[in-house]
Amino acid sequence: MRNLLAGIRQKHGQIRGLVHGAGVLADRLIVDKSIDQFAMVYGTKVDGLHSLLSATAEDELRFIALFSSTTGRFGRIGQVDYAVANEVLNKLAQAEMRKRPGCRVVSINWGPWDGGMVTPSLKKVFAGEGIGLIGLAAGGDFLVREIAATGSPVEVVAIAGAAGELSAISPISRSQVLPEAFALNLTVNDYPFLRSHVLDGKAVLPMAVIVEWLAHGALHGNPGLRFHGFNDLRICKGVVFEQGSPCTSVSWQARPRKGIPSIWCPLN
Repeated sequence: MRNLLAGIRQKHGQIRGLVHGAGVLADRLIVDKSIDQFAMVYGTKVDGLHSLLSATAEDELRFIALFSSTTGRFGRIGQVDYAVANEVLNKLAQAEMRKRPGCRVVSINWGPWDGGMVTPSLKKVFAGEGIGLIGLAAGGDFLVREIAATGSPVEVVAIAGAAGELSAISPISRSQVLPEAFALNLTVNDYPFLRSHVLDGKAVLPMAVIVEWLAHGALHGNPGLRFHGFNDLRICKGVVFEQGSPCTSVSWQARPRKGIPSIWCPLN
């Protein structure tokens, strides 16, 4: 791979983008699947990506686009190896995004395309499940838009409806209502640790607890991700309430930013 890319650089100049779309299938139930079959399916995606990333480690890439699959997100009978491989791609994309802050990294969890590995028999299966196929032109246009979408999530799910229309889980805009991660009612009796944080008859929620709840809230809506930390954490308005009265409907709302879940302020 290094020799191949060296020849490409000599002929065409520096490598600025990487699209990894390899994949093979060997669908079997776990009890019927051999180690060699697993290694073939897993290695084609994961080992192939490692080879490409290693061979382009010194290149100033402007984008990395990985072809993952909805199987990695939702699973599918007989595709445990394929599901694992695609989820590894998702998380390698997250890691690569942190290594290359100036590079657009996206791992697209594609639904089935109208071509490639989707054979006529598989088309009948998807049709029976009400799953549409992604058209080649529509999929290509979607890929280009995602590569150009700076500041968007690293992991994207792209699926087609029964009529073939392509849709995706898109980032939240500032004009949209933020999704609620969780809500609770604060009282001193229900949260006894607050008794040690009562000043002049008013209970104050400690920042350490806020930080813990923020982290849990971020992970709650993003299963499979690992909490990395906080940037620029500030308490603009504390959670303060009368000792004898509950602080009702404290909701914690999340906004994804550059693929990393973050929680914005608690709202009384």
